[in-house]
Amino acid sequence: MSRVRVAVPPWAWPILGIGVASRLFSSGLIIAATPEAPRWPLLTDSLTPFTAWDAQWFLHIAGSGYHAEPLFSSGHVVYHDFAFFPGWPLLVRALSVNGALEAPVVAVAAANILLVLALIPVCAVLRRAYSGATAQRATAAIAFAPPAYVGSLAYSEALFLLLGAVFFATSAPAHRPWLAAAAQLTRLPGSALSVAAGVGAIGHGVRPVAAITVLAGPAVFLGWCAFVWMLTGDPLGYLRGSPSWYAEAQPVGIAGVVSALVPASPYSLVAASFVLAVLIGALLLLPRHPALGAYSLVTVAATLFFADWVSMPRHSWLAFPAIAHLVAVLDRRRARTSTALLGVFAAAQAVLVVGSIKWGSFPP
Repeated sequence: MSRVRVAVPPWAWPILGIGVASRLFSSGLIIAATPEAPRWPLLTDSLTPFTAWDAQWFLHIAGSGYHAEPLFSSGHVVYHDFAFFPGWPLLVRALSVNGALEAPVVAVAAANILLVLALIPVCAVLRRAYSGATAQRATAAIAFAPPAYVGSLAYSEALFLLLGAVFFATSAPAHRPWLAAAAQLTRLPGSALSVAAGVGAIGHGVRPVAAITVLAGPAVFLGWCAFVWMLTGDPLGYLRGSPSWYAEAQPVGIAGVVSALVPASPYSLVAASFVLAVLIGALLLLPRHPALGAYSLVTVAATLFFADWVSMPRHSWLAFPAIAHLVAVLDRRRARTSTALLGVFAAAQAVLVVGSIKWGSFPP
């Protein structure tokens, strides 16, 4: 019987080391900042901070599916589980063998492993655009970025980052509709990949598979809205139950950022600075690498206009090409200035972890 061998390129081994080190760093911060008693809403029996906030929703969905009625309320604000896309809960359910294994343990382990694995295609994408050394430093900056600790929580970001990185790492991204569809099933900005496919296809003629890729994300999103309609009986069910998640409790979008900065806190300053930096990186990247720039810009724009300010850093983190381009710009201006950026990012991550985990008033 012949053996199938998977060749790992030499440059990938340091990236795996960076990934493992970043997960140990983030996990250590989370454990060190954990209070004696949890301060987050509980929808499951898991009390660990690695399954806090959104992870509670993902785990509940993995265990019992979606519901027409709200599952949690705070004052006059209600919260629906269909605000969360099904890709990650379905994967958790599958990996836990339909409940035979402990879903919280499986979800946390899977998120960390997926994040480490995602860094390999991330670096592969960056090596095409920059030198190998710059790509490695950029990948490290992404792994240690301020909101990167969510990659150690049972959140969907790690899966989305893996899908997005594999999409761009393939030889013909516009010919990978299944990746665009899977990304849209995982997180709201999944259609950013479809936008990138459209931009990348410009000048290469109209090909059916490219057109399918461009339409894959929006089609899946409309399909999800149709599912919520059938679930709730309301054709605007998703629009009422997801983007308005925080609208009645606090401002969203740019108005939310302004309200958070008056008065400012260390957490809000780090959050706003990181999102602004990623936005600048996306704008600088757009003329040089249009497809990567379009993906990054759409991803950041989506959070700037529709999300609450506390979630903006982790949403913007998914615009990994923009973060990488900032590193490349720094490297061009002064060799290895990005090494200092890595230290700044790690310190900023500690600020976000303490703000969200220890004080519990800023859920990521």
